[in-house]
Amino acid sequence: MKVLVNNKKQNEGLLSNAFSLKDVVTQVFSTCKKMEGETAFLNDVPDGLFLYNDPRLVGSVLNSLVSSIIKETPGRAIRIAAKIYTNIILLHIKQECEEQTNVSMNELQTLALQINGIVNITSFRANITTFAFSFPNTQPVN
Repeated sequence: MKVLVNNKKQNEGLLSNAFSLKDVVTQVFSTCKKMEGETAFLNDVPDGLFLYNDPRLVGSVLNSLVSSIIKETPGRAIRIAAKIYTNIILLHIKQECEEQTNVSMNELQTLALQINGIVNITSFRANITTFAFSFPNTQPVN
């Protein structure tokens, strides 16, 4: 596993194929905000978390998931947080709601599989529905 440090020159070669995951989430929120202006979006992805997988496919899965959540329960805040475990990125997408948010997973899972990822509903506790999206942080092999 390559470790990134805060020295831009040392990371220059490593970052040539990397994208800021926080920026990808910000772009998804920007697109979804046009669809639903009343929903609050909270981007808790840490700065410095770099994405080596295809940012368009990651963004497509997130956009589809967030859009589906908004359609099911509009006007509720959506929070996305991320962690990295070795070379796996795990995103938690949370929404506070009265009942569990039900989203069709078939289309989302098909998209996620394009990057060897998995999407599922992980819990509904304390009026918060949590979705998980995990994928390898490497460029998928075709």
